[in-house]
Amino acid sequence: MKFVIEQSVFSQGLGRVQGVVSSRPAIPVVGHFLVVAQGQHVVITATDMEQSITIRLPARVEVEGQGTIPAKKLTQIVRSLPNNDITVSFDDAQKCSIACGKSRSRLQGLAAESFPLERGELAGRDLTFRSGQFRRMLDKISYACAASDERAVLNGLLLSILDGTFTAAATDGRRLALMETAVDGGAGLDGETILPSKAVSELCKMLPEDGEVRMILGAARAIFSTGECTLRTKLLEGAYPNFRLVVPSGFTRQIMIPRQELEQAISRVAIILESNNPSIKFQIESGLVNVVSADNADDCCETVSASYEGDPTTIAFNPNYLLEALKRLECNAITLRFNDKVSPTGIFGDEGFLYVIMPMRS
Repeated sequence: MKFVIEQSVFSQGLGRVQGVVSSRPAIPVVGHFLVVAQGQHVVITATDMEQSITIRLPARVEVEGQGTIPAKKLTQIVRSLPNNDITVSFDDAQKCSIACGKSRSRLQGLAAESFPLERGELAGRDLTFRSGQFRRMLDKISYACAASDERAVLNGLLLSILDGTFTAAATDGRRLALMETAVDGGAGLDGETILPSKAVSELCKMLPEDGEVRMILGAARAIFSTGECTLRTKLLEGAYPNFRLVVPSGFTRQIMIPRQELEQAISRVAIILESNNPSIKFQIESGLVNVVSADNADDCCETVSASYEGDPTTIAFNPNYLLEALKRLECNAITLRFNDKVSPTGIFGDEGFLYVIMPMRS
């Protein structure tokens, strides 16, 4: 096998697939990329046995073939090379040569036949989204997934389709983030899928702004394809909790606040907070909200103009939970709706977005 490829194209392509490679592979070949040169393209596949990503890159193929290359070393070498053409070739001993200008490297590959490549079609619910739209949906809620909860399903992100509404939701038991949009296809698409957090992270990196993403949601696996890049992933098993139960049926108070001003105010107040138990207070009154530090030896106060009619009140929040949502939204203003200082509070902003967070005891 021998092919020539632009350094920038090669580096960007490797960057989009290398995240799925395990740092401690169960078998040596899983720490490699599978590289297939055919026609006018090079196809690169990475896997950790749970997820796999395949990307197709334009190249000048001089000799067709396939081989494996150590993933981490190849990525670092290509990234360090100048933006010139790179020639990659294999000999009969699975030795891979990488040449660019005056640079020469050789890496030992493994038999391509030993690479665990998933093949075949997948039966499941089949739908298509605008790629950029889907990536933004995931980005606006994925931070709310649990990191290592005993309930495995909370470590993933729910994709639900019901009566023509597509819902993406994430919760760690302390807050809930969801996005909803209409979807074509009718009742035949109804069902739920729980994506592992790692798959969600890789999707956010691989999805381009333009174009479409096709998703096939099966019973145990799912496939996401943009044409040049494909992610295959195992799904989490189990029943996702009924997240609708934590959304209050109604709110008695609401305040509208400029999003960026509030984000900046919270960020400044959070600087002086103790990291082990951060807490800030919203002192809400007509026309403004004071963002102040709570339970801390030092103190700080930021005042943000707001639209509010009602009795003065104070609510305490974890600032990190607020910032994770605010910095990902695109709207100019958010609406904060609540009933009292101890009940779930809803944050509304971008179309289809809802964030429910529990106040802290003050």
